[in-house]
Amino acid sequence: MKRFLAAMIVASLIPAAAQATDTRIQSLGGKEKYFTIHDESNALVLPATLLFFTNLVYVDAGLQPGWAADEPASADFPYNAGFAVHYGLGEDTVIAFYGSSLNRYVSGDLLDRAFGGDGLWSGASYDVPGNAEQQGNRAIHNADHKGTALFAQRLGSMRLGVGLSFWGDNYSITDPESDRVNRGGTLFEGTIGLGFDIDSTDSVDLALKVLGGTFSDSISVPSGAGGSDEVTRFSSDLNWGVGLLGRAVFGIPGGEKIVPYLSVDVARGGFALNTEKDAVSDQGTMYQVAAGTDVRIQPLDRVFIYPGIGLAVIGLKGTESVDDTTETFQDDMAWLAPFVSASVDAQVLDWLAFRFAARQSVIFRSWETATQRGKDNDTLTELTIGSNLHFKSFDIDFMVNPEMFLNGPALFTGKEWTDGMAFQSALRFQW
Repeated sequence: MKRFLAAMIVASLIPAAAQATDTRIQSLGGKEKYFTIHDESNALVLPATLLFFTNLVYVDAGLQPGWAADEPASADFPYNAGFAVHYGLGEDTVIAFYGSSLNRYVSGDLLDRAFGGDGLWSGASYDVPGNAEQQGNRAIHNADHKGTALFAQRLGSMRLGVGLSFWGDNYSITDPESDRVNRGGTLFEGTIGLGFDIDSTDSVDLALKVLGGTFSDSISVPSGAGGSDEVTRFSSDLNWGVGLLGRAVFGIPGGEKIVPYLSVDVARGGFALNTEKDAVSDQGTMYQVAAGTDVRIQPLDRVFIYPGIGLAVIGLKGTESVDDTTETFQDDMAWLAPFVSASVDAQVLDWLAFRFAARQSVIFRSWETATQRGKDNDTLTELTIGSNLHFKSFDIDFMVNPEMFLNGPALFTGKEWTDGMAFQSALRFQW
């Protein structure tokens, strides 16, 4: 059961995107900043905002592996990479396409990745039963990103946006019969968003997200007398999730803006292992509610500060049975996480900006199993640093490695610096 619970733990406090201008938003703290800071990353979680970000192309290298495995997600790159194209068809219509080298789990931890990105907790994959040779490097828990398409249309004072994403992989050997393998799965995501522009400073955006996925893994095993039988080692129920996100932007006295938000997510799924013998089946339900408020403050020209406060509540309930017996093990787990954050984006020169962010989260956790009940709490502090180079229509963003300031260059610190200048970078052209 612990395996399933570890796989069920949500990867983020707030629904987040794994692409878009990930470098900038990650350097400003990630998580809810994907939709509280004005940026093209908003469009992936609130598709009606795509109308604010027309005519641009960018690439993002070193994407954080929120959707992907612990190692790089593609054999073609030594790091995760993605790109996007936004194009305006007149003043009231925008289309966009996203591609990436990322892959995504659709096996035992589908729910862990349901509302994705990096975060306070990350789930663990559950290996398909069998040895490494049988699994191969295309095991079902690695589903490639096939693409994400967005469309947005302005309808008077209302904005309509739609997003579709596909993830999938399939590997099969059909002949000879003794070597037969069939493993694969798909994950579909659909998002519809509505935006309402109240006046020049105030707006409200809503988005409904639905996702679903299935997966299976079967092989042929010897049955004696030279024959073989097909054995299902791993199969899933229909795993599904539904999420609702709302964000508002209101002007307040002093020219600043307040940005309240609320997200509610529910997901359910199940899978079975070794279905021919000693079958183990797990089912689980997850819910997540997060709410908070950021403030956009502009104390100086081209300097923005984004302080925020919020609360996330997460609940997990899982059951496990063996060989369809009446013996069932049930685990309940709940997380309560209040947090405060602050981000700074400062254009210090016409061509240079510095960024940094900090977050403090206090995590209260309680759990109950058939044999144990307990509570604990912990504190998590996160710091990030970034920078931007601007040249007319070009921007280069960096999520800076703090070691650059601590251990190098040796000319200033007397220490060797070997881990690279940045964790992640992006290049964008806008016209």
